[in-house]
Amino acid sequence: KNEINFFEDPTKFADMIYKLSESLRELGLNIIKEYLEDLNNCLRKSTKRKQNWVIEKHNIKKIITSLGEVDFNKTLFTSKDSEEMAYLLDSILEINPHQLLTEDAKVRVYEEVVDTSYQRGGKNITIDGSSEISRNAVKDILINTSFPKTYTELTEKKKVKTLYIDADEDHIALQFRKHKGDLQRNKIGRKNNCAIGKIIYVYEGVTSVNSGSKRKKLLNTMYFGSVLKNNAKLWEEVYDYIKSVYDVDYLERIYLNGDGAAWIKAGKDYLPNCQYVLDEFHLSKYLLKMTSHMMDTQYDAKLELCEAIKKGTKLDFLDIKDRLIMLADKKTVAERIEEAAGYILSNWTSARRRLSNRTVIYGCSAEGHVSHVLSARMSSRPMGWSKLGAEKILNLRLYKYNHGDMLKLVRYQNEIEKLPLAAGLENIKTDINKKLDIMRTKARTSAMKYEEAIHHEISPQVSKQLMFHLNATL
Repeated sequence: KNEINFFEDPTKFADMIYKLSESLRELGLNIIKEYLEDLNNCLRKSTKRKQNWVIEKHNIKKIITSLGEVDFNKTLFTSKDSEEMAYLLDSILEINPHQLLTEDAKVRVYEEVVDTSYQRGGKNITIDGSSEISRNAVKDILINTSFPKTYTELTEKKKVKTLYIDADEDHIALQFRKHKGDLQRNKIGRKNNCAIGKIIYVYEGVTSVNSGSKRKKLLNTMYFGSVLKNNAKLWEEVYDYIKSVYDVDYLERIYLNGDGAAWIKAGKDYLPNCQYVLDEFHLSKYLLKMTSHMMDTQYDAKLELCEAIKKGTKLDFLDIKDRLIMLADKKTVAERIEEAAGYILSNWTSARRRLSNRTVIYGCSAEGHVSHVLSARMSSRPMGWSKLGAEKILNLRLYKYNHGDMLKLVRYQNEIEKLPLAAGLENIKTDINKKLDIMRTKARTSAMKYEEAIHHEISPQVSKQLMFHLNATL
């Protein structure tokens, strides 16, 4: 019918596509229903099943797939030995009797919620939006998610001489810490509702996106992070990855880029041959704070400070700092210079390392990664989290950026929560496979009956051409 309507009026091309999509979706749902009911019928006819299980009653099961909602008949069986009751079809499919979503529908939940919200994750579980689940249901799925490693230990380890690690953090707003209403306000009315989302990523270097392009990309990046894990646990995970993938004995140097935070500096205690380097963004930021009042001579002042850091001593640096303070026209400017100088002095060795090894040490891209990987979903818009919810979303974001397969993530949950097999199910499966072979043979025989008749009918192409020319003539 859709085909006839299209050839009667080819200008309604979009209408044809919409109707075809809906027809294919309905066909898919009917096929799913038929597959499931055929499998259930195989269980009912199985001789092995009859030895251990008797039919109790038939029920209609509703399940949501990515194509839409499917209602199908399934049979409840009772064990002859233990009087255990079970839907053997669920055991064959390895799904929970009360499971509402299929694996592909859960994949759509993960793919949506990793970038948008719980609410949209619930509304987009099907292709056409015909079914949805509540945002609380989406939250429950996420809260109960466990994440596998997105890398495997290599038998033949990679041999690289230098590795780079960048680390930074995002400030995430909490709705509560342990229970609702437990946030305290300070003297100026601000709540203690901040949690720290930490991100660490390991890479082998930097290369151009395309030949001749100025844009750069990181080589073989692997992301780690957490809201709840302590520093030791986080850095141990990073080291486990490095020793699983790289030849640690061949590795000469690891450069750790950061903004001077204590938890980042602590990383060098867990990593072999590691040197901490102050990231370029923060070094430039504090040099700017020290020289912004110098107007036309700002560049010269900044250059002099860099030379002192690179080749001079702390006394040389302090001498320049004192001269900059003498030229400050406000007390606040002088205080700002003191603060910035203190930051650089507390990171003196790592700042010198940054300026002295520019050909070997790449600029740190942590600020951009925090923005894209964490802030884009967790803090760039007004929203509040629980600590556990923030941890799970952060892990889901990292899983995505580590190129994790969402279907594998769903199946990983099923492996963790693997249901016990019903009594004698393995024997029943063998019996069912024999019946399915018979059904497949019958299906092929049935299809072949019509093959000769189809060859003698007018071809679809000729039929379409005749209809098109007939309409044109009319």
